[in-house]
Amino acid sequence: MRKVSRPWSVVRGPSPEANYLLVADQRDPPWGEASCGRLFQQSLAHPNMQVTGYRSKRRDTSSSCDLLSATCLLAFWCLCVFVATLFGKTAGIQVLADFEGGSIGEVEQVSPTHLRCAVKGQSDQDHRNRQANWYYFELTNLPHEPITIDLVDLAGEYNYKGPAYSVVARVRPVFSYDDVHWKHFTDNQVSWDAREPHLTLQFTPERDRVWIAHVTPYTNKDLDNLLESFRNSPYLEEQSVGRSVEGREIPLLTITNPKVPEHGKMVIWLMFRQHAWETGSSWVSDGAVRFLLSNDARAARIRDHVIYKIFPLADPDGVARGGVRFNLNGYDLKMIEYDSKLGHVPTAADRSEFGAELVRALFVALTGAAH
Repeated sequence: MRKVSRPWSVVRGPSPEANYLLVADQRDPPWGEASCGRLFQQSLAHPNMQVTGYRSKRRDTSSSCDLLSATCLLAFWCLCVFVATLFGKTAGIQVLADFEGGSIGEVEQVSPTHLRCAVKGQSDQDHRNRQANWYYFELTNLPHEPITIDLVDLAGEYNYKGPAYSVVARVRPVFSYDDVHWKHFTDNQVSWDAREPHLTLQFTPERDRVWIAHVTPYTNKDLDNLLESFRNSPYLEEQSVGRSVEGREIPLLTITNPKVPEHGKMVIWLMFRQHAWETGSSWVSDGAVRFLLSNDARAARIRDHVIYKIFPLADPDGVARGGVRFNLNGYDLKMIEYDSKLGHVPTAADRSEFGAELVRALFVALTGAAH
């Protein structure tokens, strides 16, 4: 009878309760002792299966029954791995924020389906006035069952007074399954606990990954995509007025009809996104630029009579690193400017003189700032 040589074999167990014993041959990779016997020993939990040891000596057998038993054992092990993968995903929820604008603090796993995510926040140059109102993170490897996310560590300061909260009971964060299309969580998915102030999100994921943010994100990349779509417009001029603390270009857009002389045109200055977390202003800027550069007859009339000067994103650094309202040196861009000619932060007198120069130059302008 022809002998069949295999790198592993199944023999009868030492007792009726242990029906089969797996024996692996260490000399036959990848079905050796480490990769076969140990894998079975760690993975199987069947009441009638007992894997107790290994044997380095090859065992020859002609028993078709043994071969059939081994095949069944292997199939059962594969089934166990599949079930463990299917139902064990909840133990592996991952929290990521390593992308532009991403931000989250420490994460604590209460259970496989319950996470406590701290809002990272940001403080000023005095290490005070902590602002905890921006979070933007991705959850991956999600189960298809209800999960709970607690947003914690929400206390901050405003004008050196605290505790102050930006994330409160009425806040409804946003979520997206593709990082493009966003929706707000509904009232029945959000709850507030005032004892330890935190916001709780409870929902059943529709896919295996989801992004969550305080409000709909708008990044430097979004602005680049907007400008790229109008790169050939005759009504748009782009320029850089300088660099940020971290070395990024600060863009200035000029929108008008260049065929109409500038003399007599009104000049309107608009500034957006002085605070990195206030993404709503960037969406307003995006819509304004799209309209002003469109073929709409009203936009054409505006371009003939007005020169728009637009700072679409005043804090590119904060937007890139998921900041809140302070630059890398801890200064609020809304309240502080640095004048390189003066060599210091402008005083009230400096600003008054600057304003007088504008008046003397008879520069008529309307100015608006959206944070």
